[in-house]
Amino acid sequence: MSDYDDNKRIDQLSDVSGAMTSASKILCQDMDDTDRIGVVTPPDILSAGMSNSVFRIPMYLDFGYLAKQSKPTVDVLGVVHGYSFPIFNDDQEELYMSRFVPLYWNGTSDLLVKMRCHLSDANLNKKFKFELCWQHLLIGEVVPLACHTVQVEVDTGDALQYQAFELDFTIDYDADGVGNEIKTSERISARLRRIAASSDEITGEVVVAPPELIGYRSAV
Repeated sequence: MSDYDDNKRIDQLSDVSGAMTSASKILCQDMDDTDRIGVVTPPDILSAGMSNSVFRIPMYLDFGYLAKQSKPTVDVLGVVHGYSFPIFNDDQEELYMSRFVPLYWNGTSDLLVKMRCHLSDANLNKKFKFELCWQHLLIGEVVPLACHTVQVEVDTGDALQYQAFELDFTIDYDADGVGNEIKTSERISARLRRIAASSDEITGEVVVAPPELIGYRSAV
């Protein structure tokens, strides 16, 4: 092999090494902005230096509970999957979820649990309703038995079969009063149930996609 080929290979290896070092630096930098789980937040969320920019991160579903109960039923429509909810009737038709509050949350604004959903059937001017019960917990605290309840009712209008909607549940960061606000690194745990609508209940079930936690990040 000629000296030219050797030098070319060295240059190529150097380029690869440099690229890997850069990637490593980016990964380590991003992991500083995680929720201490080690899951790197997507770069488009990490708008460093911008005050009040929005982050969106997935809530973690309790798949152990889902596997044990085999409820709610997993529903797949095309490439869209979710969990099909009848009205809760003491029958484990519920989702449990949790997430550590990320270090880059601004600490002074409400959070939002958002999820997409769609109807299993067409409905005309009907309603469906969901309830999210949530609580926050820091290491060293006693696990509370009570939870904060947020209910969202949706009017379908003239809805086609499989029509999509959104469910937005506001997490009041200071619901427990001064000194007991939600803090970064606390774990937010929640339970989702479909409950009876105030009137004009829909026909069929509501299929809910995996939820997200949304909030404002602090200025860096």
